[in-house]
Parts: sequence; structure tokens; C-alpha cells
Amino acid sequence: MSIYPLNSPVAKKLVWWFIAISTIVALFSTGIQLYLDYRREVDKTRLYLSSLKETYLPSIAENTWIMDDNQINTLLKGITNRDDIVYAAVSTDKQVQWSSGDKTDIDRFQARLPIYYLNRNSIERIGTLTVIANLEKIYKQLIRRALIVLLSNAVKTFIVAALALAVVQYLITRHLQAMSAHVLRITFNEPHPPLKLDRKEDHQMDELTAVANALSSMQKRGYAAYHEVMQGEKQLRLFLNSTEEGVFGINSDGVVLYANTKCIQLLKLAAETDFIGEKYTDLFVCRCLNKQVSGSSSALLDTIMEGNTFVCEDSYISCSHEDGFYAEVRAYPTFSAGTCSGAVVFFYDTSDKRELRHQMELLKEALDNSPVSVFITDNDLNIVYANPGFEQGTGYRIDTVIGKKAGSLSNENNFKWAYQAAIEQTLKGSSWQGRIRFRNKVGANRVVDVVASPISNDLGQITNLVAVSRDVTYEEEMQSHLVTTQKQKALGRLSASIAHEFGNPLLGIKSLLKDFRERSILPPEDNELVGIALDECGRLQNLIRDINNFYGTEKTAHSFCDLKEIVDKILFFQQKTFLDNNIIPTVTHKNKLEEIFAKEDQLAQVILNLILNGIEAMKPEGGSLSITSRCDQDFVYLAITDTGSGINPSMMDRIFEPFFSTKPEVEGTGLGLSISYGIITAHGGKITCQSIEGSGSTFTLHLPVRRSSQPEA
Repeated sequence: MSIYPLNSPVAKKLVWWFIAISTIVALFSTGIQLYLDYRREVDKTRLYLSSLKETYLPSIAENTWIMDDNQINTLLKGITNRDDIVYAAVSTDKQVQWSSGDKTDIDRFQARLPIYYLNRNSIERIGTLTVIANLEKIYKQLIRRALIVLLSNAVKTFIVAALALAVVQYLITRHLQAMSAHVLRITFNEPHPPLKLDRKEDHQMDELTAVANALSSMQKRGYAAYHEVMQGEKQLRLFLNSTEEGVFGINSDGVVLYANTKCIQLLKLAAETDFIGEKYTDLFVCRCLNKQVSGSSSALLDTIMEGNTFVCEDSYISCSHEDGFYAEVRAYPTFSAGTCSGAVVFFYDTSDKRELRHQMELLKEALDNSPVSVFITDNDLNIVYANPGFEQGTGYRIDTVIGKKAGSLSNENNFKWAYQAAIEQTLKGSSWQGRIRFRNKVGANRVVDVVASPISNDLGQITNLVAVSRDVTYEEEMQSHLVTTQKQKALGRLSASIAHEFGNPLLGIKSLLKDFRERSILPPEDNELVGIALDECGRLQNLIRDINNFYGTEKTAHSFCDLKEIVDKILFFQQKTFLDNNIIPTVTHKNKLEEIFAKEDQLAQVILNLILNGIEAMKPEGGSLSITSRCDQDFVYLAITDTGSGINPSMMDRIFEPFFSTKPEVEGTGLGLSISYGIITAHGGKITCQSIEGSGSTFTLHLPVRRSSQPEA
């Protein structure tokens, strides 16, 4: 075994730690030493500045008194002759009179010494001596000293580290390598000599010797334990006879060595002797139905002979004289002398379990393909299951609602009330039924019939709640549409009679009023009253015309219409209306629109009516009116959105009824939306509305694309 230090990772790690710690200590001690040297040099400079009071200051004072320039300059040059003194100056009356050197503001400190002169027994201050010392020389000395110290410490550290690496390798790591090699050679099925380290016989007991002794002891105990396990195997066979699973053992050739009582019963054998000594493949065939596991009859034996465990939760065991049964099979290989000697096979009948699982799969398949929405909660009302119908109806992805409270699906008061009522009823142990209206995640109004029921365990404790709901939005819309259609038909039957019975007398009254005003000279008050009467007659005539139009007596011909041109014309003529009411219109056509086979004047009437309704809803503040169109293979869609006051939810079901209006009575007849509804319905389309009170409304026209020039019957 080589003792070259680099062969030992442990030695290298120890030495690297030694180098790191030594380097940190060296840097720390060097830093402290440099700081002390710095303080010492600075103190020397300060001491020199203090000594100027006795050495130079008296001479400078005397020459300053007599104003001897040459002598003063000589003295100042003598002060600055030191490397660390860069500037000296004498100032009088706050003005520098004599100086030597260059004044600097970088890395320096200064001393200001007052200059006094004894004149006729009177001490007078005649100026100030300013001396500036620079620290540059001190820094250079410290840098040189630091490099020398660090270099010497580095050399010493690496020399010591190399020696330490060799010592650690020789004293420790080579023995660790010997221990590792010995452990790799250990096998408990045969004895091995104890571990002996390459050390002197009289070597003192230490940790390495203790570890070597422990490994030898472990080897000895492992060998003894192995034989105890072999003995315990015999006892285990007795234990297996008392299990509820079928258990049998085979050798490497597949011959049955033993079988417990349950195995004989499941295989419907007469006695154990009919099984022992026979190949198990001659008595029954075990096929794994799991696609991830080989389904061949020899898969069990092939797997265990490779030294692997065989597990198949879905197998079919065919007996030679019976139909067979479904089973879960587990086979564990046994080893002798390092090679596979056979296996222990466990199996039990899963026919009932499989049937139950099949029923559950059918139920899940039914739920996954059911149009109804189903979700299940635990007893804390957290959702634990939801089917695709739930996702389609609510708009929430299944993975985003699992684990959340069922009550968090909507914040609407109607939903909260129904949810609370359902919870109270089901927690009492009975079912709850009701109809709930709410907005799904994408904002669409939905109506669902819900049945919520509790699920209890064998102790009668409620463990889950299941809610099944059916979307009846379309049914309710169709019912509402049918009611509206019936009302329109009823109004249609009366419209012709109303137009005749009211139109002719009203025309006569209007003619008489005009003739009366033209023949007579009326006072202004009477003339105004006659004008009001004529205006009311005109309004009644317009109402009769609207009723007649609603009945559909007008026989305007169908033609191919460009919806974009119709919208552009209407917006052109309504520019002043938009400007007067502070409304900003925007038009967006998302793709090229198909032509519509329709009555263009009626279609324009509907669009104009919806635009005017939007303008009325945004008075007096104004707002924005957005017109958006798009089309697909079957329909052209035109959405008109305003930012007005919106519609109260309680009125949404009645907005298309004749004579119903959200405006004051003096502002509308209540036929605008009803007539629009009749026109669009007559064209085979539909009109829908979405509105949020206080935020605005969106009316959408769904107009069918006609591929023929003939109108629908």
C-alpha cells in the first residue's frame, strides 16, 4: 500500500483545514502587528511635532519679531527636511508670510503652534507656526513589512502542512484504507480472519485499534447471526402455516418445497403431498395482468432467479382442474452461498376486491362522462373530489379547488344562502334540494338544481357530503323565451285591432285640432295647449306604428347585408348625439364578417335602438360605447357595451317583455327591446344581455350566417 500523502482524501482534507486555520491566524497576527507599528510611527511623528516648541519655535519667534526672511525660511526648511514633514508655514495676522514644502489634504495631520515673543517684560503673540505631517512614508514601510511577514508565514505554513500530510497519511489514513478494504471482503456466510493493522505489537491502545477490534467483533457476530437466521427460517415456516395468505416455497427449478394450509385450500388440492415435490407450473399457471410486468407463465421464476422481487397486484391463477381466480402475488428470492436458491411466494384471492374495484371504475367512468356536476367534501367541508361536469359548469379547474372550502366557489348572496341551508340540512343527516343562481368563474349566469346528501360510516358518523347538480340554465332560458314569445303572439293578435280602432279616430282628432288652430285666432295660452294636444296625438301614432311593427305586418324583402356598413352608417348619423352627451364610441371588428341575409332596415332599427339605450344609460355624465363584432362558421356576433348605470338583477328576466321599461314612464313606451327581440328572433337569431348594476351593460346579437338567398320559413 502506498504511503504517498496525496492518495488519502482524509489527509488532504485535514491538511487543507490546517492551512486555512494557519493562514487565518497568520493574517490576524500580522494585522495586529501592523496596527501596533502604525501607532508607534504615528506617535514618533507627533512627538517630533511636540519637540518643535523647544527646538525651532524660540528661534522662529525671535526672527519673526525682527522680520528676518532668510533666517525664517532656513528654519522652515530645516523642519521639512524630515520625510514625514511635508509643509511648514509661519502666519501673522491670519496671513501666511513664510512657508516651506507643499500643503496637502491627503493622509495627513497637522500641528498649530502659537508664536510668542517677550518684549519689555510683556509676552505678545506675534503669529502661528503650522506644521503638516504626511503618512505616506509610514504606509510604505507597513506594506513592505506586511509582505515580508506574510511571505515568511506562508513558507512556514506550507512546509508544516506538507509534513503534517505525510504524518497523517502514515499514522491514520493508511490504516483507514486497510479497514475499508477488509470490510469490503467480509461475507457472513463463511468465517474470515480478524482485522490486523500494520502496527507494532506493543502499540498503545488508541482509536484506530479500537475501531479495528470493533470491526473484527462485528464480523464474528455477523457470522453467528447468519447461522441464527438460517435456523430461524425453519421456525418461520411454522409461522407461515398460520397466515391467511397462501404461502409456498420453491427451489431454483420451480419445485415446491413446502406449502401452508391456506395455499392448499386456495388451490383446491386434496393434500399437501399433491403439491410438495412437483413443479408449481405443472399444477397451476400464474399470469400477471399488469402491463408493466411480463405476463408469461414463467415470469415469476425468471424474476426471482435474477435475484429480484416479483410483485403483481393483478394476477390470474389458473388451476388444472378448476376455473381459477384473481390474486395478488408476491415472491421474494432466497439466497444460499451468494446465489439464488429459490423463493417464498405469497398470494391471496382478490376476486371480491377486483369486482369492487371494477364497480368503482364504472362509477368513476359514469361520473366523468356525466353531464351533471358532482363534488364531494370531507366532514370539514373541504372539496376532495370533483368530476369534469363540475369543471364545465363552474369554470373552476378541478386541481385548483381540491382542498378548498366549498363555500369559496362564489361570494353571491343567493349562493351563500343556499349553501348555508344545504349544510345545515345535510349535517342533520337528511338531503337538501334546491335551485341556485350564481355567476361562474368566467362571469356567466348559471342556474342549477342541486341535491346535497350526507355520507355516513358504519358508526353513523357523517364523513362526507356529496352534492349533485344539474344545469338548467338553458331550460330556464327556453321557458323564459317561450313565455316572451307567447306574450308577443298575444300582443300580435291585438295589434291589428288596436291600430284600426285607435288609428282612425286619432287621425280624425289630429285633423280637427289642426283645422281648429288654422281657422281660429287663438290666444297664446290656448294655441300652446292645442300644440301639446297635437304632439300627444303624434306620440300615440308612433306608439301604434311600433305596435304594428312589432306584430310584423311590414313585408320588407330580405337581402344580403354587410353588418359593418350598417354600423358605420348609424355611427355617422349619431356623431352629434355622441358629442352632445360626452360619449366616446369605439368600433372593433375582430375578423372579416360574413354577409347576413336579413331585412336591412329592421336590423338597423335594432342596432340603433341598442345604441340609443346605451346613450340614455350613460346620461348625464357620459362614458364610452364599445361596439365589437366577430364571426364563426355559423353566426355573426355584434356586442354593444356601455358604461352606464346597468340593470338591476331583479329586472333582467323582464327586459324583453312588451311595455316593460327601466326608464321613467314619460321617457319610453317599453317596446324598444321587445321589438328588437322580435326582429332578431324572426331572423333566426337571438339577443342576450349581461349587466352589472352600476358598471354597465352588454347586449349581444347572434345572427345566423345564411348560405342561401332564401329566407327561413
